[in-house]
Amino acid sequence: MTLKDKTGAEVDVTKEDSSYVIRDDAGNKLGATCFMEHENERVFYHTEIGDEFSGRGLATVLIATALDDTFNEGKTVVPVCPAVKHYVTHHPEELGGEVRKPTTADIDFVRSNL
Repeated sequence: MTLKDKTGAEVDVTKEDSSYVIRDDAGNKLGATCFMEHENERVFYHTEIGDEFSGRGLATVLIATALDDTFNEGKTVVPVCPAVKHYVTHHPEELGGEVRKPTTADIDFVRSNL
């Protein structure tokens, strides 16, 4: 599937270790959303898009793709990251799986594993 940002530029999202990375069609890294696995849950704790790429909707494309992949793996999303929390709050109709609100224990889990 071809992904495009708001400008119509093609982008690609790939899972790399403990993050999903968004790149332009030349392979340049534009940003990433990071996660930790915890049992059958994927705890998203940080998303960052380069300042020079702001306004292109890259975080939306990145997060939507990461969440789709997570749901396809049968995992529950735990949005500790404010950007991921914003996405799940504002796009509930696009969610294809379970989302659980983060707890203090989730935040402690992330802190202890960074």
